[in-house]
Amino acid sequence: EQPIVYFAQRSAVAAAQPFYDSTEIQKLVNGLHKYQPTASASGDGIRTLTAPGTVKIFASAPVAYSSDVYLNYIVKILEKSMQVYTPGTTTTVLRKSCAGTLKVENVLGPITVKDTEIQIGQDSARWSVPKSDIDFVCLSNTGRTANDAKYGASVACVLSKEAAALFRKMITKENLDACT
Repeated sequence: EQPIVYFAQRSAVAAAQPFYDSTEIQKLVNGLHKYQPTASASGDGIRTLTAPGTVKIFASAPVAYSSDVYLNYIVKILEKSMQVYTPGTTTTVLRKSCAGTLKVENVLGPITVKDTEIQIGQDSARWSVPKSDIDFVCLSNTGRTANDAKYGASVACVLSKEAAALFRKMITKENLDACT
C-alpha cells in the first residue's frame, strides 16, 4: 500500500509519469487485473506498452501449511537473493534464510524516507528488492511474519532502475537483518 502511494507521489517526475499512467500499471494499482492464485505460486510476467515495461506477478493461494512466498517462490523464479521489508523485530518476523546461493534477508525498520524516519508501528508497507544486479521493486500485500505465511499472497515486481535505487536507499546496516 504505502510503496504504491510513494511510487504514485514519486511518479510526478516527468520520466516516470507515462509509465505510471499506463493502462497496465493503473489496472495493477487499482486492483482491476484479476490473477487467479494456485496452490503453488504463479510467476506470470506482463510487458507494458509504456517503459520501463516489465512487471512480474506472483500469487499464491492459502495452503494447509505455512508458506513464505518470498523464500519458496520469488527468489527461485527471479533467481536472485531478496531483501524484504516487513516492519518488526527478529522475534516477530520469520528468520532470514542464509543457506544456499539464494538468500532472503529481512529489512526490519525503522526506515528513512527523504529525511523522515518511519518507525516500525507507523508503517504497514510490504516491499522487497533483489539484493543486487536486477532492478525490480516488488510491492506486496504480505510480509514475512508467521501469520502472513498462513494466507495467500500477491506480489507485483516492477522493473525500474530509478525506483529500485530509491528503495535500496532505505536499507541500512542498522535496519537490515543480513546474512554474513
